[in-house]
Amino acid sequence: MIGTWTLDYAVQPAAGGFDRRAAYRDAEIYQYQPAVVSEFASGTLAPRQSFCEVEGAVLSMVGTTESGTVLRVFNVTDSDAQCTITLGVPFSAAHIVDLAGNILAPLETLENTISLDIGRHKIATILAQ
Repeated sequence: MIGTWTLDYAVQPAAGGFDRRAAYRDAEIYQYQPAVVSEFASGTLAPRQSFCEVEGAVLSMVGTTESGTVLRVFNVTDSDAQCTITLGVPFSAAHIVDLAGNILAPLETLENTISLDIGRHKIATILAQ
């Protein structure tokens, strides 16, 4: 690592408190404009036409398998959070799965929206079929 390095960074002062979810949102906006619309990022697609909209958690992964669409979200806060994920594509069921894709539990769904509770500092992997 010998040589000259140029780094870009941003500092966000926090007077009187620190909101972890807002910090993740601002970092995502600073770094890139994703195609996914969440409360932590601002993409260029309208929420009604986006692939998915996430509230109450940070979306960290979207993938596909033979079984369906896999999404991974995590809670950055010090308290439990209610997360909702609205997909722009139809699905018939959603489940919590482990990292190997094994179904662990069904999730509550209404139309194209998945609802789940995520404990503080926890990660959830979801399979939408």
